[in-house]
Amino acid sequence: ALMVLYVMPASFQELRLLITKVRADFVANIVKEGQFSSLDNGITFHYRERSGDALLGIFMQDRREQDRAIVYLAERGQTVEFNGQSYMVLEKGSVHRQMPNTRDSSIVGFERYAIDLSALSREAGDIVYKPRERSTTQLLLPGDPEDFIVRFQSGRLRAELHERLSSWLYPIAMMLIAFAALGEARTTRQGRGTAAGVAVAAVVALRIAAFAALSLTVRSPWGAVAVYALPLTVIAACLAIIFQGARVKAFGARLTRWGGATLLPRLPLLGRA
Repeated sequence: ALMVLYVMPASFQELRLLITKVRADFVANIVKEGQFSSLDNGITFHYRERSGDALLGIFMQDRREQDRAIVYLAERGQTVEFNGQSYMVLEKGSVHRQMPNTRDSSIVGFERYAIDLSALSREAGDIVYKPRERSTTQLLLPGDPEDFIVRFQSGRLRAELHERLSSWLYPIAMMLIAFAALGEARTTRQGRGTAAGVAVAAVVALRIAAFAALSLTVRSPWGAVAVYALPLTVIAACLAIIFQGARVKAFGARLTRWGGATLLPRLPLLGRA
């Protein structure tokens, strides 16, 4: 429960933050010396060589807007962080801006010029966490109703919440399945292969049913009933077998005899038919 309710969501959030920082600071993590590196959002970056923490001979082209290009040229530049944001500070260079529908361009020289690198990335702006990356508190209290996930994927949020709250029941149910199947004393002649096979099949069936219940929860809130009912029913059945095994077997034997007695008188009729 601790792992699923707190540790895993927190680790997923840290991973999302790390991925966002890596993509935002593409100069430090993607661009290589002497190569023209193009990002999928229309940014091309090149520097001649690296001198300590500084980059020399910088060329950067921004074609994110159609029919408009911005080119930055600088003798040197350096990446710095300020208030959690990454910036490229260019020195002794110029900015070339091409106007739409024309070949003319404006050129502006500068001594120092700062570029927000996070604004050049697709990951810019507020981070949108997926349902699995949100804390349990955020699933209970979604917050902003204008959030894309809250508006259009509320079923996934609901399913993720109920999966976390019910997840601790399934290991208990699986343990009791194994104990109910293998806990009874047996002789070597009876063997345990069949019992082990039954236990494995029951665990697999339980997990498949759990996945089906979660899928139903995405579409309907009533599906959450099955998410909890499945492990609780299995736990109750296994406890009945463990503590009342003889009575359960006797009841099963009576059912078998009753079914056989009901079916056998009809067999001649079926044969004549």
